[in-house]
Amino acid sequence: MHYEALYDLIAVNGTLIWDDVVMHGNEDEPGILTLTGHDGGLTDVQRWFFLINEPDTMLVYYCGSLMTWKFEGVLMMSKSEDLNPERLPDIEYKLRALGLDWDDLCHLDPKDNCKGSPSYLLY
Repeated sequence: MHYEALYDLIAVNGTLIWDDVVMHGNEDEPGILTLTGHDGGLTDVQRWFFLINEPDTMLVYYCGSLMTWKFEGVLMMSKSEDLNPERLPDIEYKLRALGLDWDDLCHLDPKDNCKGSPSYLLY
């Protein structure tokens, strides 16, 4: 698998900065990927657990480490703007298993949330 991401974050001095990461990995066992790459010049290792992987909906729990920094999160994607209502019970069940509910999630819209991204980082 080949994974590329462009993201923004607030630096320790309070300024907005953009970074990108390119990672490669393999499926260790069905539904579990380990990705390795470089993020800001440092080795980044992430594990992705596909909790729902349907043609119209995907829910992934991921965790990783970068030096001493540990992180985790969830990523939900849909092929349409609205989630398939048939998937909602399974999504809610999986979120509860992670100790999350709908209020813990945010909606990201690349058209708005990636405004101002530097063109030299785009692939």
